[in-house]
Amino acid sequence: MKLSREQKRLRRRMVEVRDKIIAFGIVLVFLIMNLEENYKKQKDKIKNLKEEHVNRAITIIEGR
Repeated sequence: MKLSREQKRLRRRMVEVRDKIIAFGIVLVFLIMNLEENYKKQKDKIKNLKEEHVNRAITIIEGR
């Protein structure tokens, strides 16, 4: 069965769109992974800051 020019053009276009959707999905996955990593880093920073403040407060109280 021979495809018409229009059918070939449409098939090519469908493949292009599919490839773009796949690429977009991959980029989305990497963005989400990056956000997750940054969130964990921020969470650790906050935890460390809290510990520092508690330690400082204990030092000040014990010093008096």
